[in-house]
Amino acid sequence: VGYFLKCKGKQITSNDYMLFNKIIADALVCNSDTTITDSEILSLTSDIDIGTDSGFIEREYAGKFYLDNENRWLDNVTKRIHLMPDGYKKSLAFFALYQACIIKRPYGLFHRANLSMRTSNIKRGFGNKITWDKPFSYHFANFINKANRAVFSNGKSHNSIHGDFLDVKGDFDLVYMDPPYINSSGIGVDYLDFYSFLEGLTEYPVWSEKID
Repeated sequence: VGYFLKCKGKQITSNDYMLFNKIIADALVCNSDTTITDSEILSLTSDIDIGTDSGFIEREYAGKFYLDNENRWLDNVTKRIHLMPDGYKKSLAFFALYQACIIKRPYGLFHRANLSMRTSNIKRGFGNKITWDKPFSYHFANFINKANRAVFSNGKSHNSIHGDFLDVKGDFDLVYMDPPYINSSGIGVDYLDFYSFLEGLTEYPVWSEKID
């Protein structure tokens, strides 16, 4: 919605209580002219060290969402992104990483350890498995290129916030709110149940401290 309104020439303030969504807004709404080059993509993804030491994702999420070699790829690329200087290039790289993770997941969610849906040797009537089995490096580069094409300036400066919506300050012509819905049992949905893995990538250095 924020990006759509940016396309309509509006000035945007975006807020989300999950940090990864704030970073997406940085990459696509606040960013007016920064893109990532092919050589920078290569520097993030080439010569991934597959040594003997496993990373946090490979240890904690083995057999849950991705294959072992894919978990190792995620560990290495996530570390490289965190080493980038803070700025829109880093936000774009995170955006591409999030999208690559989502597109390789059944239902695009992380609340079930259902890797077997992808790996079971069964007859299938849909093409999702082709997407699931394409390498992370392919999806990552593809989403960076898509994000690069989406970057533009509408002549206004924009702001993204990570926090409680009640703390957002400003005088706005239009406020769009998308609160968590209440399910049929009357329980509010916590989107961290669905996307905690993406939040973990965002806070990789302290991820181990946030596992419940």
